[in-house]
Amino acid sequence: MGDVINAFKRLPRPQTTPTGLPNHWVFQSRHVPLEPPGDLIVAVHPQSRFQLTAGPLQLPTTLTTKEKAEKMLPYLLQVFVNEVHDPSGSTQVEAKAPWSWSTVDSALAAALEPLFAQRGFPEELRNVKVCSEDEKAISNECWDELLGRLVESVSEDTRSMQNQRTIQATGSSVQLGDETKCHRCQKHRNDAPSPLMKCAACKKTWYCSPQCQKAHWKQHKPVCVANRPSKDGAASAVDAHKFYNTLAHKSAEAKALAATLNLELPSSAADHEGTVRPLRRLVITGKDTAANMQLLFGPQWRDNLSKTYDEVRAQVLLEPPPGSPAYVMAADLDNGAPAWSPRPPSESEQRKVDEVRKMQSAIRERVGAGKSPSKDDMQAILMSFGSNWVEYLALYTLASNTMDQGVQVR
Repeated sequence: MGDVINAFKRLPRPQTTPTGLPNHWVFQSRHVPLEPPGDLIVAVHPQSRFQLTAGPLQLPTTLTTKEKAEKMLPYLLQVFVNEVHDPSGSTQVEAKAPWSWSTVDSALAAALEPLFAQRGFPEELRNVKVCSEDEKAISNECWDELLGRLVESVSEDTRSMQNQRTIQATGSSVQLGDETKCHRCQKHRNDAPSPLMKCAACKKTWYCSPQCQKAHWKQHKPVCVANRPSKDGAASAVDAHKFYNTLAHKSAEAKALAATLNLELPSSAADHEGTVRPLRRLVITGKDTAANMQLLFGPQWRDNLSKTYDEVRAQVLLEPPPGSPAYVMAADLDNGAPAWSPRPPSESEQRKVDEVRKMQSAIRERVGAGKSPSKDDMQAILMSFGSNWVEYLALYTLASNTMDQGVQVR
C-alpha cells in the first residue's frame, strides 16, 4: 500500500478544478452484478458529473465497517492516482488529488478518518463528510449510466457464452436462430414428422415435438430469457436517462412540455445530460404528473427515477433558503427555471415536511441561525433520540441540507 499512498501524496491538490468548480468528490463502493461479480470504488465530481473508478475488488457483506475501510483505502487512492486517457489513448488528463471528499455512509466515513490521520493526510481529507442528498442523487445517476454501459458492453459476449454452454451441454451443434433443425435432437426439418415449432418466448429456437421442447427447457432457459423481445416495444426497454437523451426529442408533445420548462431536449450525443434538471423543473412547476414524466423519461421512468423523484419532491416542498447546501447545489440546475408553483404536498409528504421542520428547530436551537452544525452537534442531536438514533440519520441529513448554514454560491 505504501507505493500508492506515496503516489497519492505527490499529486497536485488544487482547491478548484481548471474550470473553477470546487475540487470536491463523492466516493463509495459499488457492486457490479456481472460475471464474475465484484466491486468497484467509484468517485464522482458532482458538479461536472465526471466519474473515476478503481478495482475490481471483493467486499463481502460479512466484512465489518473497519475491515471494509481498510480494504477500500488503497483502491480509493488509486482512483485519483490513475491518469485518465481519452478513448483514442492519444491524450491524457493529469491526475490530481481531491481537495475534499465525502461519502454516503456515515459509518464508513468514521472508519476511514483514523486511517487517513495515521498516514498524515491533510485535514480536509481526514475529515470525511457525509454527502448531501443532491450529491447522492447525482452519484447514483452517474453510476446507473456507467453500469448500463458495462452491461451493454458485455451483453453480446454473455449471450454468446450462454449459447455456447447450451450447445456444449446438449452435445448439439445447432446454433441459436437456426430454423432448419430441432435444437434438442438435431433432427432436420425435412426428416421431422411435422413442421418444426418455434419457441414462442424468444422466437429463436425450433423443436420437432413438444417432448423435445420440454426436455430441452432446462438448458434453453438462460438463452431464452436473454433473447426475449420487450413486451411493450423498443421505447419501454429504454431506461429513463437514455429515453430523455435519445427519444424524447422525437415527440412533439415532449418538446412542447420542455419549452414550458425553459428546456431544450437533447437531440445529439453532444447534448446528453442527466435527468435531475428536467425532473426538478417538472416538480418546481407542478407539472410532475405521470403522463408528463412518461413524455420526458419514457414508460420505465418509475424503475429508474422513483427514489430521486421522492427526494426532489421533498427538497422542493421544503423550499431550501439561500445559504443552505441544497440551495447552493441546485443553483446551476435551477438557473433559468420558471417560477416555483409545485403541487401541494400529499398527507404523507406533509408529515415528512413537519418532521424535517422539527429536526431543523432542534439543529437551530443547538447551533444558532445561519450556522453549520458540526459532527459533535450532529451526534448530540441524533443521540437525543435514544438507541434507535440511526433511523433519524436520513431525516437529519435532509433537515441540515435544507436550512441556512451561511453557504455561499460560487
